[in-house]
Parts: sequence; structure tokens; C-alpha cells
Amino acid sequence: KEFKAGVHDVMVDGQPITLQSQDRFKAAIQAVAELGTDARWLPWTDKPRRMEGHRSQGMLLLMNFVTAEFAGPGRTGRSIPASPIGLREGEYFAHETAALYDPGQGILLLESGLGGMGPGAIKTYFQHFDPACIVSLPRRVDSGAVAKARGFQVYRQLHLQVSIGHVTETERRLGTGVLQSLGDDYHARVIDVVMKCTRTKDGTLDDSRLKAIIDVIRHGGGNENFEKVKVQGRAEEDEPLELIDLIAQPLKSKRLLSVDPDTRKIFHEDKWDALVNMHAEFTQQ
Repeated sequence: KEFKAGVHDVMVDGQPITLQSQDRFKAAIQAVAELGTDARWLPWTDKPRRMEGHRSQGMLLLMNFVTAEFAGPGRTGRSIPASPIGLREGEYFAHETAALYDPGQGILLLESGLGGMGPGAIKTYFQHFDPACIVSLPRRVDSGAVAKARGFQVYRQLHLQVSIGHVTETERRLGTGVLQSLGDDYHARVIDVVMKCTRTKDGTLDDSRLKAIIDVIRHGGGNENFEKVKVQGRAEEDEPLELIDLIAQPLKSKRLLSVDPDTRKIFHEDKWDALVNMHAEFTQQ
């Protein structure tokens, strides 16, 4: 099965955690790791969360999170009708998410493409156990793509996808907080919006507002609720339009991991090994 991960910067007040006198994120991880399994369980509306497993490997901290869901999938086969998977009282379906924290680089590698723990949930989880752990986990972005979009003279289209959560001061200033409020009114998890400029040849979206969004993404610390940010534009009048993904990940590699034939599970130890290898490749770029 394909295994992918994204790179997130660990920030405090818009600054890298490596510039702080204390690494509260590392301290919170270590404090939770010392708790028993039951004590690490955090009730969370209808999806409780827990740091399930942990391991140190040199300076690296490896974690396995679980998101518990009361309702889940069934089982079926090519000639077998769909049927439920039996769970006992107090049991849940478990979605696991692997992560690697490098305190020296101030980065978190987080498994992607699942319905498990995202950066916002991880941040909230550790802050519950250690209120002093006030960090943000914005995506590390492709700096070349961001710089290119910053140089556009004409912006024809903006595609935003915003996850619903706490509205920050930055989001209020940019106006994207309105999207979150609208999505919250409809009990949505994410909200998508596509904005296009007028049909005139020289029409453009407000470049000052577009560049403000680009700058927030470039500097980090205010983009963790942006699931997708794409802009279409061009630098010169005679150039063709170009679509740029502003939060494209710099970590391009992925792994194929074995699925256990008996349990149909990918073991978190295999995910950790993949994250360690991906981390080595990333830090050598």
C-alpha cells in the first residue's frame, strides 16, 4: 500500500521552535509518553484520540496516533455481500497516523492521505496535556513555487480550501476567517471557494490581497488551516497563464509498504522505518 507523508514546521508565535529557549513540543511528547494507555485517551466529540505508540531513535521522536470512530466500514468480497465487522461494547474503529519529530530541525513528518490525526488535532492533543505547549504546525511549502506566484503581475483565479477550526487573527485580517465561519454554520469539515476575475483581457484579482496570502504561506505560522491554495496568473502580459500550487510539498518521495495478510494492517513500525528514510532523504536535499 502507498505510504505518503508531509513536512510541517513546528512554530511558536510565527518563529521556528529551534529559536525558543525551551522545546515545549518535545517536552509535551515525552510527558504524554510516560502516561499509561488509558491516561493518554482524550475524549473528543465523537472521535476520541490517543498517542498510541512512541519510540526514540537517536534525536528523532517517532509517534503513532489513533483516531477512534464509533461508526465505520463493513467487509465484503467480489462474490460476498457486504456485512458488518463485529465490535464489542466500548470498542471503536481505529485510524492510525504515524509521525516523526526532529527537534534539531524543528520539523514534523506526518503521514498523509488518511482520515486520522492532522496537524490541528495533534496541536490540540498535546496542548490538552501541557497547556504551555502552544505551537502551530504549518506545512513546509515549496519556496520556488511561492516565489514564482509572488512575481505574478496578473492573478486570474484563486482556489482556496480551508479546514474548519479556530479562526486566527491572521485569518481575520486576510478575510479567510469568513470562510471558516460559513463552513462552521453548515457543520462542514472543509469549505472550497474558487474566485475568478472579470473576463476583460487585463482583468486581475486584487493583487495586494493575493500577495498577502502568499506572504503568510511563505513565512509560515498562519497557513495550517489552508488545505489547498492555488493561484492562476502570469508575470508578463504575453505569457501563458500558469496554475501554481502554493502549498505543494517539498517532500516528493513515497513508499510502498506491505499489508499483513492476516490482519490487513500496515504495522506502525514499518511506517516509522519509512519516515526515518524519508527524513534522511529530505534533510540531505
